[in-house]
Amino acid sequence: MSASAAPDELSCIAIRNRAHQLWERDGQPIGKDLEHWLRAKEEHLYFITIGLGNEPTKEQLESALARVYKLRDFEIEHYWKRATYFWAFQVAIFAAFGLLLRTAETHMGDIIAVPLAALGILTAVANALSARDSRFWQKNWESHIDMLEDLTEGRLYKTIWLAKGKISFSVSRLNERLSDYFTIFWILIFIYICWRFLGSPTTLYLLEEKLDRHFYYIVFITVLTLIGGGLLRGQTSDFYGATPNHDGSHGTQIIGMRRWAKFRLRKRIVSKGAPPFIRRYLPTEIDRK
Repeated sequence: MSASAAPDELSCIAIRNRAHQLWERDGQPIGKDLEHWLRAKEEHLYFITIGLGNEPTKEQLESALARVYKLRDFEIEHYWKRATYFWAFQVAIFAAFGLLLRTAETHMGDIIAVPLAALGILTAVANALSARDSRFWQKNWESHIDMLEDLTEGRLYKTIWLAKGKISFSVSRLNERLSDYFTIFWILIFIYICWRFLGSPTTLYLLEEKLDRHFYYIVFITVLTLIGGGLLRGQTSDFYGATPNHDGSHGTQIIGMRRWAKFRLRKRIVSKGAPPFIRRYLPTEIDRK
């Protein structure tokens, strides 16, 4: 490492002191000096990046921790508000779909049922993606708690009681899985309605009379559904940031977050070996080119 990139003396002292604290906390084990140094270095980089300096005071840490707890609670509260919003859409579409099939004339009912089933697919996909995005931010604030609590209130949040040594189910993951199954359900319903609308593909009647009118209608609705699904895949990674330098300043800019988010549900944007967190740019610092 070049001299210009080396941490300053205060940083080295802070890292060494923190590594010694970690060593004492872990029972003074032998042969783990490098492990404690790397952990201390990452913690130090974290505190520098969030703007608390080389050796943050207890008051600073407590204030930051209290704010993070509030942000985490806010995210959990709105996680279920968003889930309720999308499940209300699902119930309304399902009710309209069932009523339509019961009361409408068969042919006209199928014409309306096709885009209605497509809307059910999009709503279920939006619910699944929204749940994952909410959990992403919840995990973000929980990671901040994990980093901050050791120096203020011990490891209370990181200590979990396990009844009979067993873990329970994840409520948020259950909601995600249910959303996934509803997506599959609506896809199957969409296929069924299209089949019923077009008739058996082996019939000459379909090929001669229905192809122009009905087949292209199905293609049109399917294309709209795919476009809508693509628009729903805008990710949380649609922000600008960089891996932090040793002094907390912007380092390597994260390239291609907006571009690749459109094609992949999730993408690793931080290379292996880099800190697991990034620093966002101020609006005035963004290079929009």
